[in-house]
Amino acid sequence: MATNQWIGSGSGALATNPRNGNWGTKGNWSLNTVPAAGDDLTLAAAGSNGPYTLTVNTASTNAVDSLSIGSGATVAVTTNILNVNGTGTGATDTITVSSGGSLTIARGTVHATTISDSGTLSGFGTINSAMSGGGALTASGGTLEIKSGISGTLALTVGSGASDRLELDAASTATSLTFISRPDPVGHST
Repeated sequence: MATNQWIGSGSGALATNPRNGNWGTKGNWSLNTVPAAGDDLTLAAAGSNGPYTLTVNTASTNAVDSLSIGSGATVAVTTNILNVNGTGTGATDTITVSSGGSLTIARGTVHATTISDSGTLSGFGTINSAMSGGGALTASGGTLEIKSGISGTLALTVGSGASDRLELDAASTATSLTFISRPDPVGHST
């Protein structure tokens, strides 16, 4: 399908200098449409406006084919659902988080076949995706549940809050797990 690049809020904003804004605003996208099923989405590295955040403000997004998050870009999934599990021609169903890029979750859900994380994934909610890469995964603010396996050199961290938990529902070959001053914050599904 089509490649739809984030340009952020503000008329005339260039994809090389994106800004903060909401997923559901068509003017925030290079095709001047909210991402459609089968689209490949790109968030460029931060420009002279500095780091920026795309907030998923749609209850459940269309099933896009891929999402690439550049350095200095953050995708924030609050209580909503991010679907990167499309069926378009050549769909990879992959979220790629570049070094310096971020995917944050606050009670939301992320569906993808794979998350390739060289940046940071943090928060609490549900990730229905296999994860790989050399980035960081941090459970903070509540329970972060990973439904599929983790591989690579991801650094797993569990925050120090009373409700911070990391639930791994499948095998993990991550190389490190750090607990920040909190006993027994890892949940195990059987």
